Amino acid sequence: MHELISEHVIVTGIVLILAVSAFVAVASYWASLRVAKIFLPSMSRWLAMLLSFVWNIASFYILSILVWAIFTFSESDLHFYEPYVQISNAILSRFLGFSFFLFLIVESVILIIRVYRFPVGQRVPWRRALWRCVWPLGAIVLCLFIIGVALDVPASNLQDKTATAIQYIQSQKITLNDVDGTNLPPQPYEPENDATVAGVDKNNNGIRDDVELAIFAKYPNSEKIRAAELQYAMTEQMFLTQVFNTDTWKAVAEEDARAYTCALSVISYDESVQLQNLVFNTQTRQTAEQKAFEFTTSHGSTSGNACDIDLSLLSN
Repeated sequence: MHELISEHVIVTGIVLILAVSAFVAVASYWASLRVAKIFLPSMSRWLAMLLSFVWNIASFYILSILVWAIFTFSESDLHFYEPYVQISNAILSRFLGFSFFLFLIVESVILIIRVYRFPVGQRVPWRRALWRCVWPLGAIVLCLFIIGVALDVPASNLQDKTATAIQYIQSQKITLNDVDGTNLPPQPYEPENDATVAGVDKNNNGIRDDVELAIFAKYPNSEKIRAAELQYAMTEQMFLTQVFNTDTWKAVAEEDARAYTCALSVISYDESVQLQNLVFNTQTRQTAEQKAFEFTTSHGSTSGNACDIDLSLLSN
């Protein structure tokens, strides 16, 4: 399956590169052809051919940079499995330059042959000639600039949304009021609780109410275990509610690893699995968890204590 997806990414990347190269080639060829038509009446044919060739290279270079910047900027905001992103980047870095160069050679030869066969037209004043040479390329550059700005708006919004989500993820902590039951919520209505992925969280502490109540029911006499399990339940819940790209997945995964370390200091592995099953207790939530893990990427570990609350200060 992974080989098939990788092959699909490679084929798609090559086709996209060829399409981008063709667009740049056609645009620069058109602009250079206009230069030749304008300058041909005012100078010898070989000089008009040379100027159109130079303009072809310049316009091709300018358009290539703009299209490359827009394309790579947009590609970086796509969200695939990390290995597939690496494959895509490898295709771009190794083949895009070659395809541009190949298209440039082909269109340059066609341009020279075309200019060589041009009939000499009416002479045009140099100011008008200069304007006629510049405006086609300028119009294309302006269109690409507008496209870049249009792509930048949602990307900037996504960056702001990501930064806000990461700040929220890292700020979520278990408090003593959560552990001692001061903030204990009422029993949720099951159909309402299971109607959404997030479920019901009446006390707004980041832990689904049915999970929180189940932990208290299972460990009524151990604040240490409740503290560790509540912290782990909170980070597991964030996979359902806070992950929408690789950056947010990484932030949740780091907090979850810390909570898992805390939990295993007071409970067994089997008990941690039971808690996971409690958090991801419906098919909808299991599907949401799988979707969140599509953004899996490498991550480090957070500094400081594994537990939000020093377990040595708690009873039992």
